[in-house]
Amino acid sequence: MERLGCIGEVCAAVTAGDQLNIDLLDQHGVRYVQVPNFPVSAKFNAALDLATEAGRFMVLPSDDFISGEWLSVCRDLEGEYLAPDRCALADVTTGRCKVLTNKPTGSMSFGAGRIFSRAVVDALGGRVWSADRNAGLDTDSHGRILGAGFECVVHPCEKVPICDLKTGENIWAYDVWKGKDIPMNEALHMLTDDVRASLGKCLLNVGH
Repeated sequence: MERLGCIGEVCAAVTAGDQLNIDLLDQHGVRYVQVPNFPVSAKFNAALDLATEAGRFMVLPSDDFISGEWLSVCRDLEGEYLAPDRCALADVTTGRCKVLTNKPTGSMSFGAGRIFSRAVVDALGGRVWSADRNAGLDTDSHGRILGAGFECVVHPCEKVPICDLKTGENIWAYDVWKGKDIPMNEALHMLTDDVRASLGKCLLNVGH
């Protein structure tokens, strides 16, 4: 949370009544709005509505971690629509990890970590995501942005810039995705030692 705060304001949409996450957001001083859990696209648009004065935005779902390198890109690199080149997936229940790759052209393999400008939001009437969607949100929003005339620039990073944790609660399970196997320390390099240790305890508990 401290990393994100160094480049701008963090805004979140939290499921109404989810007191555990509400308390966490209050603890870190994050501005948020409570909305129903479905449709999921409405949650994304609701978070976007909070950032009324922002000039650029990053899409970061609640189960994703981001590297300091990609935060620097968000802060410093010019462009209307940017995407990271890779995203690691880490399966908390088994310890397996893989990496997905976004190619400079073609469809998106993943959507977490994308950065878009106020011009994109304005061109889409403030609604980057279509209404009433519970799946395929990355493909939907990517298509809408391209349809509004913006080009997606995939930016290469030295290390994997995003890591998406997979649990039993994800819309898309770990095995749905096609990617190259990588070690966990490569997937989770952006985490502090104590967070990695906490995840290791989760794996140990599942194993027993």
